[in-house]
Amino acid sequence: GSAASPSITFTGDGDTGFYKPYLDALSLSVGGSEAFRVDTASVRMLSGSASLPSIRAFGGGTPAGLYFPSIAEVALAANGSAALFVNSSGNVGIGTTDPEAGLHIKKTGNFNGIYLEDDSTLSGSPAIRVVGKRSDGNTSPAFGGKLALATNHTSDKVNLSRTLGTIYFGGNHT
Repeated sequence: GSAASPSITFTGDGDTGFYKPYLDALSLSVGGSEAFRVDTASVRMLSGSASLPSIRAFGGGTPAGLYFPSIAEVALAANGSAALFVNSSGNVGIGTTDPEAGLHIKKTGNFNGIYLEDDSTLSGSPAIRVVGKRSDGNTSPAFGGKLALATNHTSDKVNLSRTLGTIYFGGNHT
């Protein structure tokens, strides 16, 4: 059989059913197209999209679920839009399908910023910890980059060469 004409079909629906695409593999065809395949190495399905995820919950309303934008990317959709996206470099995007860093958060409209909560009972447990690992093996909780603080009430872009002063974070800076 084939996707267009499966070997095992359902009465009155000749292009939906099961077929064997190659040795040790089984495929499900729906409407004449392959929808699902199982073989000795993997389980495969349609890649899907944000508006119609490959793996989603049944029920009414706008679908939410998992989809695969490309061979090396995976995403979660919520309310028909990409909510969480992991690209082929391992960058994670929340609210963006083009993450430019390890973690890229992008929100538009009515958004209350980023909320981090440290619910630990340990003394001195930080909500955010930045650890610089140097090539000589010295591990220091020093912030080695630049911290840009800006307002959205200006048309100027953030210029990292302009400084207002220095912000120090505690720790071993040697």
